[in-house]
Amino acid sequence: MILEKEFVMRLINDPMNMGKTAIKPKDIGVKAYREAYQELSKQLKDGGSPTLLTVIDGCPGHESLLAEMNSTEKANFKYYETQLSADIQRRRLYLAKEHFETGLESQDTPKEIIETLEEEISSSWVETDHRSIKSLYTCALEFGPILEKRHNLKGALPGIPTGFDRLNSMTGGFQAGTYYIGARPSQGKTALMLTMMRAAMKAGHGAGLISIESSDIELISRTLSAEASVNASALKHGAMTSRDYPKLKAAYSRLKGFNGQVYFNTKTDIPTLEATARVMVKNYGVEILFIDYLQRINAKGGTKFEQVLNASRAVTDIAKGLSIPVVCLVQTGRVADSEAPSLNHFQYSSAIEQDADVAIIIHNKSLESGTEISELCVLKNRDGEVGDVPVYFNRRLVSFEQIDPPKSLKC
Repeated sequence: MILEKEFVMRLINDPMNMGKTAIKPKDIGVKAYREAYQELSKQLKDGGSPTLLTVIDGCPGHESLLAEMNSTEKANFKYYETQLSADIQRRRLYLAKEHFETGLESQDTPKEIIETLEEEISSSWVETDHRSIKSLYTCALEFGPILEKRHNLKGALPGIPTGFDRLNSMTGGFQAGTYYIGARPSQGKTALMLTMMRAAMKAGHGAGLISIESSDIELISRTLSAEASVNASALKHGAMTSRDYPKLKAAYSRLKGFNGQVYFNTKTDIPTLEATARVMVKNYGVEILFIDYLQRINAKGGTKFEQVLNASRAVTDIAKGLSIPVVCLVQTGRVADSEAPSLNHFQYSSAIEQDADVAIIIHNKSLESGTEISELCVLKNRDGEVGDVPVYFNRRLVSFEQIDPPKSLKC
């Protein structure tokens, strides 16, 4: 009763919500609230501008109960709509259960009983959740504000910067979706991830990192090395020079102004991954999430392929559910220097091919001592071009750096 009251009250106070719900007047159990819903629909159909007072006037006999409603309350409509929808489904499922038990006691055949049960369960879903089925025109209307926002950018990057101009041009920056970055062990996956994370934070975006591989101490050591331009090996072994300390102090000061969140747990499973992502987004202002790495996620499955498939589905669900870009590292198979990278080089590649919005493999090529030229081979890009992005991998700082495109490997 309380859910129905709160739901109908918010519909009356903001009739625009009528187009956002699949709940109909007939779904409301309390007669006063059902008739109030019907009166609201009638006044809207007649071209009126209904208010709580006009709806009450149109529901004689229910004035005292409807007068308990607050004429200004509009907030949390989605919450009450979701709760009431679930309550309605439970009622229908309970009714289906009664019909099932009645069928068992009747002369109906098992096939007839099952068909009736399937029809009632299907009806329960269709009538309460059909709002997810939309016409193309409705989708176009919902896309309108997004299109206007993109137009108002006037050529500015629509997504979060990747740290590399060429990659930004190809992808539009990191936008809501799933990004997979693959490489063999010790070929720079984590270094590239931290480079991209720093680029996002420097642009003013909150960035979260869930690490199942590297500890938070390892990650901050690498981040400080790149941010301060101090030799990573010197930081690791405590061999800094007197010139390094001012650089590190300045780097600490800059990091204080970044919104970066780190969670490290070698036993991270899918529920932990999902819960941590939600907390980072809701409580810490995280706008982009990095995961290190896919095959280390503790997922259920009888085979390694099934485990990776389930982990990949979870990563995709996080990106869709939270509407953020999720950048996930992936181990690849051994790629010969003479062989062009392909999606097949991702371990358990079918999951990656299905779920990735953008898939990238790091392809390294030795250039000179202490520095390497690498190709970020964009092998899949749902909304743009594929190709190669030349970058330098600075082993001294364990960081990637942007370069002007040289002659490079064809991806």
